Amino acid sequence: ILLDKRIDLDLNEVIASAVELVRTDMLAVAAAAGATKEGVSGDVTLTFRRPEGIDPVAGEVYDYVMERLRAVYLEGGTGVTTEMFDAVLAKRPASPLDFDARLKALVDFLSLPDAASLAAANKRIANILRKAADEVPPRVDPSLLQHTAERKLAAEVEGLREQVEAQIADRQYEAALRKLSTLRPHVDAFFDQVMVMADNAAVRANRLALLAALERLFLETADLSRLPG
Repeated sequence: ILLDKRIDLDLNEVIASAVELVRTDMLAVAAAAGATKEGVSGDVTLTFRRPEGIDPVAGEVYDYVMERLRAVYLEGGTGVTTEMFDAVLAKRPASPLDFDARLKALVDFLSLPDAASLAAANKRIANILRKAADEVPPRVDPSLLQHTAERKLAAEVEGLREQVEAQIADRQYEAALRKLSTLRPHVDAFFDQVMVMADNAAVRANRLALLAALERLFLETADLSRLPG
């Protein structure tokens, strides 16, 4: 119904409110039975504490809703695969409508001739960053870019960043991914010509920062490293 009626509902807010109402009702029942909030009533101890950080109950409810949504896509003849769904789910969108927009953008992106190469590159980048022992700097240092291919990729990533971020903020995920698809030749050239794990620690860390910056732009929509290939 939310998708059919285009209702933009924040699931996290709704679930959090529902969980809080249930806890309140449980406290009321406990109080009526003679328990206090910290809950001693005879030989029975009842404790209802609000969890710190992410509420695990709310998280489980969100996951349940997402699994129901998964069935809608996978069994509805939409052409969506489990890997596509998981790539978007990795972002844990609060709104099913936002989830739908991201998923449709991903389906569109994967129809592009550059998509397979970029999906494989994202998987490679994720593996490199996960295994890297170096601390990855938050920003790329242009003075440490030594190779033409890495300078070109860095310039292209920075040149697209503001536009892509603006498109993401407006939920123009399809436009953002299509814009990012133009990076394919620069990404290919980088991996063909540049050794990421250079001997020089500063150069190596800077190249990791460049890959992290590239990965972040794609991750704004979905985690392409979860796709096959």
